[in-house]
Amino acid sequence: MGLHRGFTSAVGIFIIMMISMASISTVNAEELPDANLIMSAEVNEGVAWIGISCENPNQDCLEINITIVWPNGSVEEISSTETQEILANITAGSIAIYGSSGAPSAQSYGRFLLQGGWRIDTILPNFNGHEISDHPEHSGSQDVLDALEWREGISKNPSEYNSNTGTLSGSDTDVIHIAGSEGNILQFHSINSRYPLTWDILDTSGQAPNLIETLNVSDMPAVGLATITGMALIEIPSNEGVYLKLHSNDGQDENPYSFIFDIWSDLDETNEMQMPEIAIVGTIGPMDNEGDFYDLRVGPGSPVEIDIEVSDWIELRYIENGEMIELEQTSGIVRIENIGEMNTTLRIHIRSENVVRYDISYIIDAESDGETLGDAPDNITEINSDQLYSPYPMVSDNGPHWWWDGYLGHSEDIDYWTFEVTDLNGSIVHLIPATDSDDCCIMEIIDAGIFEVEKEGLGHETLQLENGTHYIRISNDPNRTSSIIPAQYSFRLEFQEIDEPIYIDRSGEFTTFYIVVGLVLLSPLLPIAYWQWKDRDIIRVERHERLRLARLRERLSGIGLDSQADEDIDAALSSLGDTEWDALIQEWGKPDVRHSTEDLELAAWRLEIDSPTLLIGIRPKVDWEHAGIRLSATMGERISIEGVHPSHLHFEDEIVLDKLKSQNLHFIRVQHAHSSSKLDVVVTGTVQGVPMAAMPSKALNHSEE
Repeated sequence: MGLHRGFTSAVGIFIIMMISMASISTVNAEELPDANLIMSAEVNEGVAWIGISCENPNQDCLEINITIVWPNGSVEEISSTETQEILANITAGSIAIYGSSGAPSAQSYGRFLLQGGWRIDTILPNFNGHEISDHPEHSGSQDVLDALEWREGISKNPSEYNSNTGTLSGSDTDVIHIAGSEGNILQFHSINSRYPLTWDILDTSGQAPNLIETLNVSDMPAVGLATITGMALIEIPSNEGVYLKLHSNDGQDENPYSFIFDIWSDLDETNEMQMPEIAIVGTIGPMDNEGDFYDLRVGPGSPVEIDIEVSDWIELRYIENGEMIELEQTSGIVRIENIGEMNTTLRIHIRSENVVRYDISYIIDAESDGETLGDAPDNITEINSDQLYSPYPMVSDNGPHWWWDGYLGHSEDIDYWTFEVTDLNGSIVHLIPATDSDDCCIMEIIDAGIFEVEKEGLGHETLQLENGTHYIRISNDPNRTSSIIPAQYSFRLEFQEIDEPIYIDRSGEFTTFYIVVGLVLLSPLLPIAYWQWKDRDIIRVERHERLRLARLRERLSGIGLDSQADEDIDAALSSLGDTEWDALIQEWGKPDVRHSTEDLELAAWRLEIDSPTLLIGIRPKVDWEHAGIRLSATMGERISIEGVHPSHLHFEDEIVLDKLKSQNLHFIRVQHAHSSSKLDVVVTGTVQGVPMAAMPSKALNHSEE
C-alpha cells in the first residue's frame, strides 16, 4: 500500500516556541561527535515538533545541551534544565539531533530516553507517510488516501517503521483510509500528537457509516505530548477496510500527529512446527470461527509449561492424556503434565469472543534424553506413520569422543534408544558406558526382542547385528550405590566390521548380457509376431469397412432410418465417396448393371424401396465435362425422374452432373416413376472436348420378372 501524506498549509515560518528560556547558537555540524547522536531521519516538508522533558519526578534534571541539524543545513544548539518544546516548519531532507548526555539508552516510535532523566519526543513529517495536501474531511471523498502499514517493504523491527504523519489546524478534520479484509485485526502501535485528538474508526460498507470505536488521545503531563499506549485492536468488519476520522481537541493551534499501525491476517500465523522458548505472536477476533491452530514440538512423557500473555480472555483447547481440555484463559502459565508417552507434538487451539493479541511461548519441564525434547519411551511400540518425529532418541557411532547423555527420572524408569546398522553384511556393535555411568544403569543392546549380550569387560556389551534398526535398553541398576534422582548416564557406540568374506552382489553387471541373449533367442518370433499384428490390422479394417458399407446400404434403402430427410440421404451418399470401389462392389454384391471402359466405370443397383429407386455409382478414370445421366426406356413411355440425391438438375429422364474429376467416386440415388419394365443407364459428356457416351450392354430390369 503506497501512499503520500499531506499537511495543512502553514502561512510563513512557525516561531520556535519554548516553555522556558534557553540559549540558541549556531555551530558547525561537522564538529558534532557521532557518539552524541540521538536520532537522524529522512523527513518530508511539513510541520516538525520536538519535545524535551525531564522525567525525574522529585528533582530537577542536570543541564542538557541539545543540537538540532535542520534539513536546510542550519544548526541550532539548545541548553536548558527545564521542559520545553519546539515547533517549526521544515523542508524535506535529513534531520539529526545530538545531545550532551550521549546516545539514548532506549527508544521506541519517536521517543528517546537519555541519561540524567531526560526524554526527547519527536513528531516529524515522515518521508513516505506524510500528507502532501490536506486530507479530505469526509469518507465519501475520492481524494481519501490509504495509510501506510508499518511492515510494508521493511522488516518487523520496532526501530524500523513506516509512520503516518500530518497536521491539524483549528477545527480541521482528516479522514484516512486503512485497507484491510474482513476478519483482519487492526493494531495501533503508537498514536502521538502535540495536543489531544479524537480518533473515530468508521465502517462504510453499509448504507450509512457505522462508528466502530472512538480512541481518545489524552495529555501526557510532561510536555503536552498526547499518546495512546498499550493495546488498541479493532477487527475489520468488511473487505472495504475502515476509515480514520481525526479531530483536534485543541481547536486553535497547530497540532502535528503521527500514528503507526499494523494489519494482522491469517497469513501472519505460521503453520510450521513451533519449538520451545520461541515466541508465537498472533491476533484473533470473534469473526474467526475456525480459530488458530499451532503444533508445538514437545518431549514424550514430559510436562509442558505454556506461558501466555493476552490482551483479553481467550479460549484455549488441547488434548491431555486423551481428553480434550478447554480453558478460559488470561495471561498466565498453563502446565500440562501428561502429553503421552509416545507423543512428540502437541496441538493447541485458540479462539476468542473478543479482539485479542496473544504472545505465547513454552518450555519442557524435564531433562532430555539425547536429541529428543523429553523422556525416551519405556517400551518398544510401533510408531504412527503420521508422526513427524520419532519418540526414540537416535544414536550413532560418531567417534571415540562423542557421548550420548540421558536421564532416568525414577527407579522404575526405562529408556529405549534406537540406532541403525547400515552395513549390508551387518556389524559387531559395542555399547560403551562412560566411567561415571557404571554404577547407575544396566545398558543392553536389543535385537528383535532377544537378549544376546556378551560381556567383554565391565560396563561393555557387544552384539553382532544384521542390517536394520535396533534398540538399546537402559534401566536402573538395583545394586547402585548412589540415590541421586534423576540418574544421569552417558554412553557411546562403536561399529566393527564382521571378519567374514564379504558378499558382493554383482548381478547388476550381467544385466546387459541377459538382455542381449534374450533378444537373440526371441528374434525368430519377431517376424511372426509382426505378420500376425499386421494381418490383424487388415482384418479389423476390412471387417469395419464391410460393416460400414452394409449400414450405408440400409440407410440408402430406408431400412433402419428414423428419417428419410434429404440431409440423411445426402450424408449416406457422401460417405460412399470415401469407400474403396472394389470393396463396395464386393460387399454390395454384383450390380444389376455394370459397365467399364478406359474412361469410366459404371455400376447400378436397385434399392428395396416402395417407389422405383436406383443407386448409381460412377468412377471416372479421366476428367469429364458437361457430364449427365439419362435413364432411357427400351420400350414404351419415357421415364420420368421424380427425385435425385444429392440434388442435381434433372428434366424428365435426364440428370445433369456437369464435371466429374478423375478417380473420384460419385454416387447418386434416383427415384423414378413406374413405366417401362427395362431401362438403359447412359452416361454422356465430353473428354478433352470430344463427345463421349457410355452405356451398359445390358438393360436394367425395372422389377423382377
